[in-house]
Amino acid sequence: MNAFGPMSSNWKDENMDEEPNAEAKKFFDLLEARKKTLYEGCVLSSLSVVSRFINIKCEFNHLNKAVNNVLALMKEMCPVDNEMTDTYYSAKKLLAALQLPHKRIDTCPNGCLLYWKDKIDLDRCKHCGANRYEKKTLRGKDIAKKVLIYFSVGLTLQRMYATKSTAEQMRWQYENSHVRGSMAHPCDSEA
Repeated sequence: MNAFGPMSSNWKDENMDEEPNAEAKKFFDLLEARKKTLYEGCVLSSLSVVSRFINIKCEFNHLNKAVNNVLALMKEMCPVDNEMTDTYYSAKKLLAALQLPHKRIDTCPNGCLLYWKDKIDLDRCKHCGANRYEKKTLRGKDIAKKVLIYFSVGLTLQRMYATKSTAEQMRWQYENSHVRGSMAHPCDSEA
């Protein structure tokens, strides 16, 4: 519009009031959380504090109940008008947009079988007879004994080829000529 001006006097951009899709909205929410400081005068954002705290939780294997208590204490320690989350659930919800897309697939505890596709309804392994579930939650949902988390390779490759510089690096081994019998790079070796 800056280059050509409005086409007519009643011109209006049709996409101006359109809401972003769900994926983009998660990203915009993260950007907003990054801008919000914990409280007036604090240099840390709620997103940075929560991400660091979740990292500590994972590194030292803290219980969710302990995390809830520490987050509640941290919220009380901050001044009255603060943006600190007080539960592990709300912290995970804030960081949900950072997660890589993945699928959770139940497996046999002994590694014999994936409960996937035509075997998704089985409760016991066809090979060893091991039970798929260990217990039920309070809501009556079964908890699998062992779960495989599958990260799709396709989306990762899409991200790697998304920019010109990384795409060139991904094609380097194919595009660069190799002299037979000499080793100029580890990719020239037999292994």
